[in-house]
Amino acid sequence: MWQLAPFGRLMALAATWSSFSPWWLVVSSQFAAVTYLYLYVIGMLVQDRDRVTGDFATLGHTLVVIALLPIAMLLEIAAVVWALFTRRSSLGFQVVAK
Repeated sequence: MWQLAPFGRLMALAATWSSFSPWWLVVSSQFAAVTYLYLYVIGMLVQDRDRVTGDFATLGHTLVVIALLPIAMLLEIAAVVWALFTRRSSLGFQVVAK
């Protein structure tokens, strides 16, 4: 499913910016976009509450997440496509210490 995710996100972006899309495509793509936004906002809220961030900063972070959603979608699409078409021997595994 992760490999098909870029196509759904591209469809959501294309249906949003196009006036020639059929209604069923617009509705399904908008549902996908809203779900994607919801997941990003929930992740940001959990992170802000874990850090005990103030309400004003949390509101600002929410607005930034909403504003940067199309860029985040495009970057994730690029990452998935890059991972699919990169030679396996050139990829490595890296452990991030937390």
